[in-house]
Amino acid sequence: MTLWHLRRCSSRRLTTERLSFIVRHIIMLQETTNVLFAKRYLGTAISENYVEWALELLEQAHDSPSLRILAGLSPPFNSFEVQDYFKRSLKELHIDEPSESDAINNYSIHLCERIISGSIEPVTGMKALYGIFIHLDYRSDYIVWLELSDAVLSIKCGEDPYTYSSMNKDNIDEIIRNETAKFLKYLKKAEQQL
Repeated sequence: MTLWHLRRCSSRRLTTERLSFIVRHIIMLQETTNVLFAKRYLGTAISENYVEWALELLEQAHDSPSLRILAGLSPPFNSFEVQDYFKRSLKELHIDEPSESDAINNYSIHLCERIISGSIEPVTGMKALYGIFIHLDYRSDYIVWLELSDAVLSIKCGEDPYTYSSMNKDNIDEIIRNETAKFLKYLKKAEQQL
């Protein structure tokens, strides 16, 4: 359900339980869609990501003719066809494209939450956030990901890290999680100030 669906249902009597269900689905839709848009802006989205997005939305009870077609596409993908059905799906579901900064900020938050929860390996998440740092032209608030990447690389090469002198091969994940928690706090604070 999108905000459009919520407005459409506003004439009906909504129970607290139904409203809660709708809000959860809107949040899940926004998160799933923001991740895909962030990957588009970062240049890392592949056709398979669009098909997975369509499948996730169908699983979340969102539906449209183009979304079903997109979800049913299989390799080898025609990227023009994938993009066409993606754009049609957005239109049919009344989903607006987020700005690049909003999508990347939300994706950064998403990655941080996944690192902390353990749903992705800390080094994998760190590499993705380092990629965002590069895409953002080395923005200073993301420099922690350069420093962590350098430290991890130094350890893998058998050298002592310059930026995280206490880091060793036994505590890499712990240090990345700690820095991720700090960065997540910073991102959420910055988001509230907007």
